[in-house]
Amino acid sequence: MAQVDHSRAGIRFHAGGEYWIQPMLALRGGYDQSTAAGGFSYRFRPQYQLDYGVSDQALGLTHRIGLSYRFSGFFASSTAEPQVFSPTGETAVTRFSLNARTKADLACGRSTS
Repeated sequence: MAQVDHSRAGIRFHAGGEYWIQPMLALRGGYDQSTAAGGFSYRFRPQYQLDYGVSDQALGLTHRIGLSYRFSGFFASSTAEPQVFSPTGETAVTRFSLNARTKADLACGRSTS
């Protein structure tokens, strides 16, 4: 996956990939402007997944750990634009996008009194 962002600060390039070595283990690698990143995912049951990522930032190594639980037939994701929040107010607006879907049909419940 590759992404190019354009803003007042200039053009930024992001790239990354994920490769599942086995059904339960994946390796990740990426590049963000001038920083390399890496990590792995370990799926220890069909619905549980542990994610780990590391990257070298200006203040030192950044480690990220996540634990995911997958619901049957349901998917949800979110993104933020810009991805990095500015405490000095360089970007006045941050936009969040939420996406959710399910495989099941919608059902309307009715109660009788």
